[in-house]
Amino acid sequence: MRKRRVIIFQEEPVIKLLLESIFSQRGYEVLSFNEPVICPVYESRQEERFCLKEHPCSDIVITDQRLPSMTGIELLRRQSTHGCKLMPMNKAVLSAYLTESEQKDLCELGGHFISTPFHLADLTLWIEECEKRMDVNVPLAIRRKEKRMPVQVAVSFRTETMDKILDGTVTDISRSGFCLSTDRPFDPAETVRLVSDIPYTCSVASARWSKTTESGKIISGFSCD
Repeated sequence: MRKRRVIIFQEEPVIKLLLESIFSQRGYEVLSFNEPVICPVYESRQEERFCLKEHPCSDIVITDQRLPSMTGIELLRRQSTHGCKLMPMNKAVLSAYLTESEQKDLCELGGHFISTPFHLADLTLWIEECEKRMDVNVPLAIRRKEKRMPVQVAVSFRTETMDKILDGTVTDISRSGFCLSTDRPFDPAETVRLVSDIPYTCSVASARWSKTTESGKIISGFSCD
C-alpha cells in the first residue's frame, strides 16, 4: 500500500509552505511546484497534446488560480478534455477571489474552490471528503520525487525518432531523471539516450514535460526508464 500523494502548484512561498506542512502532517507524499511544468497539457501550443499516463499522478491536486501561462481553472479545463486520470472532485483552485463566471466554470468542471486566507477546518473537511474517494491500491504515474542538483553540462544525445546526434545542456540531475535544455520540444514519453556520460543519473530517459523559456530555449523534464 502506497502513501497518499498531493501535488501543489503555488508560487507564493508562505502559502506553499503552509500547504506542504498540512499535508505532510497527514502522512502525504507532497510534490510542490511554482507552476504545473510536470503536466503535459500545461503551456502547450499543441491543443491535441493529451496526457498519455495510464494512472493519475496524485490523489489530490491544488493549484493557484494565477499561473504564469493560464489560470488554474483553465488548467483544470484543459486537463478534463485532454486525458487527465485524476477525478475532478479531488482538484481545487486556490484564490482570494473568483468572479461569478469563474465560480460557475469551476463548478461545471467538478473542482473545489479554496478561498484564501483559508480556515484549516474547511480545508481539512475537503481533504477528508477527497480521501473517501481515494484508492491507495491504485498506482500513481509519477513514482517518486527526489531532490535534483542544479548543473550546467553540455551533452550529446539521440532520440528514438532521429538517428543523428543532437546537442543540449543538462540543467539539473537526480537518480530518477534530469532536465535538458534544447532547441526543440519533446512529445510525452519520447525517449532520449545520452551519448555523453553524466554521473549520478541515467543515460536513457522518457520525456515528461517541455517548457519554453524567455530566451527561447526549451527545457524538458525526463524520468529514467
